[in-house]
Amino acid sequence: MLEPVQESSKEELAYRYVHGLLEPEEKQQVFELVLADPEFVAMLRDELQLVRAMEACRSELEPRQKQELLQRINVSRGTENRDPSIVIAAMKPILRMTMPKMAYRTLILLKGDVWA
Repeated sequence: MLEPVQESSKEELAYRYVHGLLEPEEKQQVFELVLADPEFVAMLRDELQLVRAMEACRSELEPRQKQELLQRINVSRGTENRDPSIVIAAMKPILRMTMPKMAYRTLILLKGDVWA
C-alpha cells in the first residue's frame, strides 16, 4: 500500500533512483509512486533530462591538460608549508577545464567566490 510521501522526499527519491542510489525497499516505493502519482513521474522525467544534459557537457581532459593540472598540483604542494588546501588547488583547474565556462562562472558566483 502506498503511504503518503512528502514533496521533498519525492524529489530525493527521484534523484536517488535516477543515480542508482536506492535500496530495494526504496525502489519498490518509487515503482508504487510511478503507478499512482503523475507529478512524481514528471519529477523523474525532469531528473533524467537534467542528467542527460549534464552528461552532454562532460568532457575528458586532453593529455596536455592533464599534465598542466599535475604541474599545478605539484607546484601548490611545494609552496606555502604544504597547506591542506590541496583539494582546492586541484579542483579549481579541473573545474575550469571540464565545466562549460558559464557553468564554472555560475558555480563561483553561487559559492561566494570561494575558489577564485
